[in-house]
Amino acid sequence: MIPTSQYRVSQLLVGTVTALACADAYSRRPWPSVEDSKREGSKTYEETVSERDRFILTRLARSITIGSVSFASFVFLKGLSDFEIVHQEKFLDVFEGKEAKKIRPVLTVSNHQSIMDDPVLLANISPLKETSYDTSRMRWGLCGEDICFKNPLLSTFFGAGKVLPINRSIHRDPGRKKGGGLEQIRLKVLCDKMTSGNWVHIFPEGFCCQSNGVNKTNAGFTRPYMRWGVGKLIARSPSPPIIIPFYHDGMKEVFPQDDQDALVSPFPRFGKRVLVYFGDRIEVQDLIDHFHSEGNTFSENWEDPPTKAEQELYAAITGRIAETLFELERKSLLYRRGDQVAEN
Repeated sequence: MIPTSQYRVSQLLVGTVTALACADAYSRRPWPSVEDSKREGSKTYEETVSERDRFILTRLARSITIGSVSFASFVFLKGLSDFEIVHQEKFLDVFEGKEAKKIRPVLTVSNHQSIMDDPVLLANISPLKETSYDTSRMRWGLCGEDICFKNPLLSTFFGAGKVLPINRSIHRDPGRKKGGGLEQIRLKVLCDKMTSGNWVHIFPEGFCCQSNGVNKTNAGFTRPYMRWGVGKLIARSPSPPIIIPFYHDGMKEVFPQDDQDALVSPFPRFGKRVLVYFGDRIEVQDLIDHFHSEGNTFSENWEDPPTKAEQELYAAITGRIAETLFELERKSLLYRRGDQVAEN
């Protein structure tokens, strides 16, 4: 048996280190755009987020946050739900391969059915190492600053979970709140994470869609296109990403929303069937090559309004991703119905 004194010392040590990690996560938390004016004269948002990876306490805070949330996600989906992943090897073969570890980043794209798609789904498709002791390659993601970054505590928690804020337009807002657009620095900070060995996930719809079909909300809001931010991320990425799509279904029944797109209950519904269906890699290099072959170049600064040629490129990349997600939706529905031949 461990002597009582040694046990107490170890408890004190663990508690102290954990407290220091939490304090570090709080002090280096990402913040919403509305706080930018309050931080004039100090380090910029871009500088603050980019330097966090260098600190041991920051990495410890991530392991604690991601590990605990991932464990809860495992228990819920694999223990209390009817959960299935189809063609997961299309993601794991890429993620664990040499190309993704040494040369190119991985970008996963999917539809968005509930506010808990990330982290619940992302934790369950990730290799165990990334959700426990080594979170260096766990995904970087985005969340609307109106949801996940409303106060310092939420900012600390989600920041430690490798989630960054985005200033987005809100369709359900009476004034149709306008977001930060393609030029906002918060999108660039996520783009800067797309380097060799890293994994980034994004929901091109930009909001939860629980109606019948991709890109449609319960409140009846829809648009003929997905948000072009994913197109700009890919086109301006420091390294060309390997793009892996997946479609998922069932989370809208776990965390249902009403006809105004408001969450019905903060508590999940058990026993629902949740399916994740991976597709083949999406290639877009031909679109980028065509952009350059026409004599076009990217704007010098990220904050510059995009040229017409840039807009067309971003729209084309996003359109190809949208087409893939619509096709995966069709295949996953066939799979759920048991039509194994038709979905291939």
